Amino acid sequence: MQSHRPSDAGAVPVDQHLKIGLALLNDGKAWEALLVFKKALEQDAANPFYLSYYGLCMAKVEKNATKALPFCERAIQKNFIRPELFCNLGKVYLLKGDRRRAYQAFKKGLSIDRSHLELRIELSRMGARRQPVFPFLSRNNVFNHLVGILCYKLSGVS
Repeated sequence: MQSHRPSDAGAVPVDQHLKIGLALLNDGKAWEALLVFKKALEQDAANPFYLSYYGLCMAKVEKNATKALPFCERAIQKNFIRPELFCNLGKVYLLKGDRRRAYQAFKKGLSIDRSHLELRIELSRMGARRQPVFPFLSRNNVFNHLVGILCYKLSGVS
């Protein structure tokens, strides 16, 4: 733990940044969490958790997932065995609109920890896609699309 110097009045020890930032993020206060993680990165720029959560908060607050992705990707390069880092990466990909990469990140996180609840929830929110009717055609092919819709409607699933 870092000690406070007199000039550091009001400063938060580095090991508390993650706890405070996560609490703010969980309370829906992404802007405040962003500031906490920014301060944490100033003190420990190599910490993968600070990088990852800073990237996630940036994507939420600034609505710029492209700018936030490098933070999450660097976090995984530094610590690739923590499922929560893949969960954050997947969330940023979702905010960017890249569902394929989000899915891959969530699945990679689950390969590390199959019981990780947040990853399971995120995958569930994404929904399951059925296999294309004609696997030899691309998913976006008009025949796959139209026949897929028809099959879905005929299956009675609503």
